[in-house]
Amino acid sequence: MATPWPIETQKAFDTYVKNGGGFVSVHAANNSFPEWEAYIKMIGLGGSNRTEKDGLYIYYDNLGIRVINTSKGAAGTYGEKHRFPITIQNMGYPITKDMLKVGMTGIDEYYAKLRGLVENITVLATGKYLSENALTGGQETVLMIIEYGKGRVFHNALGYDIDSFENVGFIVFFLGGDSNERLLVG
Repeated sequence: MATPWPIETQKAFDTYVKNGGGFVSVHAANNSFPEWEAYIKMIGLGGSNRTEKDGLYIYYDNLGIRVINTSKGAAGTYGEKHRFPITIQNMGYPITKDMLKVGMTGIDEYYAKLRGLVENITVLATGKYLSENALTGGQETVLMIIEYGKGRVFHNALGYDIDSFENVGFIVFFLGGDSNERLLVG
């Protein structure tokens, strides 16, 4: 968990994004700052130190239908690192329009049960845990865009270590997510 930023820095960052700035959240950044309400809204879904007070679970069932789960409990868990399929759920964004509908990650950590306020979230892609010890039965959100004021956040829950960073899909998503132009609705 990250050390809290000074209040002045939090306010400046919040103002920057609300006024049209961009922000890319990668992997464990979604565990950061569980006490900072604006940050929780910016990243859409988060993990560690969050419970039902911080929002709902969003995932897709195995038929590709979006599920919003209101159950109680802790947020954020992950299983063993492995390659798993990514399914593009929204091809309407430039960042995803040229991607295969289903592709594989590099060896990565699979985050499950992320919680959030689900305000202004567009799910771009989900991942499916490939183990008989699956953390959930569905497909968890791994790529999303969050509208925050006039700004936009690209949240990529992938990216545990060098194995994932060297995967072509991760690189394409990261570079696309880092470009305001590519995040615009197609």
